[in-house]
Amino acid sequence: MPVEFRDYYKVLGVARGASKDDIKAAYRLAARKHHPDLHQGKARAQAEEAFKAINEAHAVLSDPDKRARYDQLGPNGRAGGDSTQPSEGSPYGRGEYGDLGGEDGAAYSDFFASLFGRPRGRPRARHPVAGRDIETDLGLELEEASRGGRRSVTVEGSEDCQVCGGTGVAGDHVCQTCGGQGEIGKPRTLNVQIPPGAREGTRLRLAGQGEPGRNGGPAGDLYFVVRVRPNRLYRVSGDDLEIDLPVYPWEAAVGAEVEVPTLEGPVKLKVAPGASAGQRLRLREKGLVRRNGSRGDLYARLRFVLPATLTEEQRRLLEQVGRLTPDNPRQWK
Repeated sequence: MPVEFRDYYKVLGVARGASKDDIKAAYRLAARKHHPDLHQGKARAQAEEAFKAINEAHAVLSDPDKRARYDQLGPNGRAGGDSTQPSEGSPYGRGEYGDLGGEDGAAYSDFFASLFGRPRGRPRARHPVAGRDIETDLGLELEEASRGGRRSVTVEGSEDCQVCGGTGVAGDHVCQTCGGQGEIGKPRTLNVQIPPGAREGTRLRLAGQGEPGRNGGPAGDLYFVVRVRPNRLYRVSGDDLEIDLPVYPWEAAVGAEVEVPTLEGPVKLKVAPGASAGQRLRLREKGLVRRNGSRGDLYARLRFVLPATLTEEQRRLLEQVGRLTPDNPRQWK
């Protein structure tokens, strides 16, 4: 027997292309307006029917799978030339409909049952549902990731809107404070313990700081994923660091003691006489901290530089060095 098509979009007062947020806001507004507890006498009976229709429409349009199945019928309730589907053996299958309430299938219209099947028996009890985990990036400087420590981090959060009490409706209108969402943003400041030796991609877990659970379920966890910012001085290679060390050619020729920056401050490094450009000098245990407390190494790669300008005296002395050096550095054969 044919059943009457129900326009769920019209029930909620939204367009067919309405977003998830638009549907949520419209549902809250309609549910608040037609809630049976706000009516008495004959008006209560009418409100109960309207309330059932509103909940049914929301159950379909707020579920991506059900909405997609429903939209296949088209705006006039036709899919392949047929505006109805038999309640048994429906090509759309059956679903979970405990949110609509009711002891049996009475809470559902025949139209709903023709699409999704009519549930039998008592609806399932609302079991505790754990909140979802949240993952977000945590940017750290190289020095901070290596040494570790405590860090205060502000993350996005939310709380129930105080104006509408979390319903999304104020009076007979969508709450202007929260835009019908029922919640407003409230950033949280958390203390994060960064372990020494944190690396790119290290995940730090804050138990119970994720999304809140439902129906008494536990909150999810919050995970910070370490993102080490590029450093202007050091290149990272595993646990080791490398730095370019500018030296004058004559320092490399006769040897010199130069200053090298490290994560803990500058140290002295001896450049042996005759050092060549590109040579790497090793500073033991001046690299990154490992999780076991040991350290990598720091390598200083020599890079020859010249003064931007020369005085006449400097030029004269360099020319004299050139005349006193019999070797030809350009031996092509």
